[in-house]
Amino acid sequence: MPRPYRAPIMFNGHEIKAAGVLLYAVDSDQKIWVLLRTTKNKGFSDFGGKNEPSDQTPLDLAIRKCVSESCQVLEAQKLKEIIDPEFYDHIKGSKYILYYAKIDKIDLNEMQSRDVEMEGNHEFKWFLNGVAPKHCRIAPLNIIQRIKQLEEKERK
Repeated sequence: MPRPYRAPIMFNGHEIKAAGVLLYAVDSDQKIWVLLRTTKNKGFSDFGGKNEPSDQTPLDLAIRKCVSESCQVLEAQKLKEIIDPEFYDHIKGSKYILYYAKIDKIDLNEMQSRDVEMEGNHEFKWFLNGVAPKHCRIAPLNIIQRIKQLEEKERK
């Protein structure tokens, strides 16, 4: 059965069909940690996915998917407060927008147990200095440089 057509979201003159949030933490030694989750094909990914008719903007889409894929450990209102809507990456050659959100380095046990309760089969993992596996949507980005730019912008 064919999937229903999902009209893209028009954003800055581009068609956007998916969006996500890259969750990161900075520890006391100023090391940057990136939180990723496994995908169906056992690669790793940020917290994102495809749009639904209810999504008005890529940010709405990214927040909805992040809440869902984090097993509701992260709340929409909190994400709205910590995501800078003007700081994002449009993944080159795709219809995907990636936002960034700094969070505390959470213990993954709660997220993992909620995933099991929701009959999921994901693994959640922190990666030091953004060393993401090769089969990852964010691999082409210099995410550490982008996170440092965001951190510098927030200090100003």
